[in-house]
Amino acid sequence: MFKDKSLIKIKGMGLGKYGIDKIDYLLKNEIKYIEYIAIGEENKDLEAIKKDLKDLDVLFIISEINKGIEEHLLFKVCKMAKDMGILTIALFSTNFDLKKHSKIEKLKKNIDALIISDDKFLDRSFKDTNIFFKTSIRGIADLMTSSRLIGLDYTDIKKILLNSGIITIGVGEAEGENRTLEATQQALKNLSLQKSLNNFEKILLNITTSEDLGLGEVFAIADLVRKKTVENIENLLFSVVKLDDFGERLNITIIATEKKEI
Repeated sequence: MFKDKSLIKIKGMGLGKYGIDKIDYLLKNEIKYIEYIAIGEENKDLEAIKKDLKDLDVLFIISEINKGIEEHLLFKVCKMAKDMGILTIALFSTNFDLKKHSKIEKLKKNIDALIISDDKFLDRSFKDTNIFFKTSIRGIADLMTSSRLIGLDYTDIKKILLNSGIITIGVGEAEGENRTLEATQQALKNLSLQKSLNNFEKILLNITTSEDLGLGEVFAIADLVRKKTVENIENLLFSVVKLDDFGERLNITIIATEKKEI
């Protein structure tokens, strides 16, 4: 069922000191359509938290996963949100292979999608975790809420992200005569620094510009991304968003889900 973008409710939750610090940064670098919640480690009132989540469509939750009380609360909040039918996306940063960590396997059962920022990747692609988290959240939120010339509605996006496990996000942005190719190649490189490009199951591709793009240009971008990532064109969905205040920039955001292990 189509859902009007103006009715989609999205919140970002910072849980514990680490999460609250990240939420403070996001508040200072506002992303449209998102409200924020700060939950301290001492907050054990799950009923009050549940009220904050009422009628919510999407929850981004930022927290650490290696601190007793905070971690315990994280698992409870994630399970509660998912049981309420909320698309639940968790974000973490790590300097070790958290993807193989037993706690991540436990957490994946209680969320829909997990975005992991590896410190080595940050050194090569983003200035710090704050910028990576902001870019990741904005990329998904813009897909769901911005007016689009071509593309997807909330239901399409939710279907891809629901129970998707670990997702990888690549972003590219360029200006000038060759901006289309440069932005697309940058986004693909961004992805490849995190994971081999042949490890992806499905792709959400978002193109943001202030100008009208011809269908030929849009399909050329989609085809280049598809050839580098997924075998079947049916596994790539794309959207074109027009923002009047975007200047001469063209932004490519690729959101990729992993192939499921057999």
